[in-house]
Amino acid sequence: MACPFLQRSIMKLATLIARIQSLRPSQYDESQLVDWINEVESQVADEVINRAWVDNVEFTPYDIAVDGEKELLIPDENCDVYLHYLAAKIDFWNGEPERYNNSASMYLASWKSYASSYRRNHMPKCLTPAGADLVWPDPLRS
Repeated sequence: MACPFLQRSIMKLATLIARIQSLRPSQYDESQLVDWINEVESQVADEVINRAWVDNVEFTPYDIAVDGEKELLIPDENCDVYLHYLAAKIDFWNGEPERYNNSASMYLASWKSYASSYRRNHMPKCLTPAGADLVWPDPLRS
């Protein structure tokens, strides 16, 4: 049985959309919000998860009509990455530069926190030339 303290809760797409619509009501429909969420998810896959020594995540953009119950890539404890990104996009397109600057700053801080935490807890891939075999150095050989 897995340790309950190690299990992470992961937000679903529809839950995130409902949360941002309640926190920052706007004229943008769910389709537009999902497009912006896809931007973040693609960045998470490319810049964080796929740089760790785990199976690669092949991100497929979400479609709200069929993917509302899909789990997002970032765990709940870091869901502010999504919320601040969406808030920044809403503020930017609403022409509210002060709010945008605040939301963008919050997004960058939450992104750095999430990415740093993930990188601390996942071994990075070794960078080797394309096609080269991964060879670990033998500490006993001189």
